Amino acid sequence: MPDSQTNLVAVDKDPKEAIRPVVLVDRCSFRDYAASLTHFLVALADAPHPAAFVYPPDVGTSSVSCPSVEFIGYPMIRTPLFWRQNRMVLLERLEKFKPTVLHCFGGGKIRLVRYLSDQLNIPYVVTFNRPGRKFFKPLIRSSHCMALIASSKATAKYLVKAYPRYGLRIRHINLGTFVADHCACFANRKGIASVIVARRLDCAAEFEPLLRAVRHLVLDGYEFVFAIMGSGRAEGKIHKMIRSLGLGQMVSLVPDMQPLRSVFAGADVFIQLTYHAEFNSRLLEAMSVGMSVAASEDCLDDMLIEDQTAVFFDGRDELSIYDCLGMLLADRRLAKQIAAGGQKYLQRHHTVSRMTNALIQTYLSAQKKYKQTALS
Repeated sequence: MPDSQTNLVAVDKDPKEAIRPVVLVDRCSFRDYAASLTHFLVALADAPHPAAFVYPPDVGTSSVSCPSVEFIGYPMIRTPLFWRQNRMVLLERLEKFKPTVLHCFGGGKIRLVRYLSDQLNIPYVVTFNRPGRKFFKPLIRSSHCMALIASSKATAKYLVKAYPRYGLRIRHINLGTFVADHCACFANRKGIASVIVARRLDCAAEFEPLLRAVRHLVLDGYEFVFAIMGSGRAEGKIHKMIRSLGLGQMVSLVPDMQPLRSVFAGADVFIQLTYHAEFNSRLLEAMSVGMSVAASEDCLDDMLIEDQTAVFFDGRDELSIYDCLGMLLADRRLAKQIAAGGQKYLQRHHTVSRMTNALIQTYLSAQKKYKQTALS
């Protein structure tokens, strides 16, 4: 079974062995986990451990800010014909940096990491934020990959099944965040309530029961503002659904905004509409600032505990959604209690210090095991 984060101990800030990690991130992971990556890079620099960050250059680094980290855009030349030249330029930059371990954050850069690991003769570790597809799993090189890191229990279980030979190398390390000192949920006692859904807009049908429930709440006199934050192929259909239900003045459809934490800090209720396999960074940020969470009952997220950190509804039943949201809007004391419970849970399981210490320990272990493998 994978190691539990609760069993990981703090690592000495001045370890005997040098740690110079390079974190490589794909576009999707960069978009979804920028906040946790920033927290980790800043904490790593404070340790102090020199680090480099390889990222897609077209997304910019404004959402991942850490002056002491060496940022390397890859690929430099965005043309498939120059893939070999791009690799050579990156390899030269890394050789100058002299890394001791590579960290592939997300599955999109595993092939590149395997190549760099071989050329630099150093180990690598991989973070999985979602289970792989049924008939596809990333190819792991046993001689160089020293750890498979899961950001949730569900992903850890997937790794155990997908990579049975690597059971002793699987680690469960929660992503970390900073929990706000105050609870955002109904901080303004006399203010109008605000409700947010933040997710990819890929399926309009998932939103129909929710929007119908919102319509009934409005007709019954509940006062609140409602925002759907995100983008995707179903955006047009959701716009049309909002207009057809007469919710144009009540429901706003807005693009993703950064930093999410600042947006959520002024809101009250976060809706987790349906279950998705990947670790939900938006949910993490919403809970960290103290939003009350209402979630579909099919959500299996580790952070969601019924009547402690969230209240649940049947995502296919508009009456169930109506009852759940109506309860939170009518009983602000309950809503604040749920929000505070979420913050307490994060303080126990999702702190930045725990994440950083666990990853440093994993790097040290990877370097040690790689040396032992090379000598054997």
